[in-house]
Amino acid sequence: MSTDRVIESVCDWRAGNEGEFVSLEFTSMLTECSYDYVFVYDGHTYDSPLLGSFSGSTMPDVLIATAQYVSTLHTSHSLGEVNFHQV
Repeated sequence: MSTDRVIESVCDWRAGNEGEFVSLEFTSMLTECSYDYVFVYDGHTYDSPLLGSFSGSTMPDVLIATAQYVSTLHTSHSLGEVNFHQV
């Protein structure tokens, strides 16, 4: 029996605010801990510095990007819930 997990879902969000910093506030988060992740990057691409990677149900503090954009990637092999808004 294989223990490999196949990623079935990839969600990509990008937010920006020309001329201003961007902050991101999570309002709910429920992913399978240590398997499904939310990655938040400080910039417009996934080559930008990583602000954090999050998994499980513990919501991160408000994230503040030093760039004018923030990129968010959610990878999952099952259904989960991640909700946030730009503040």
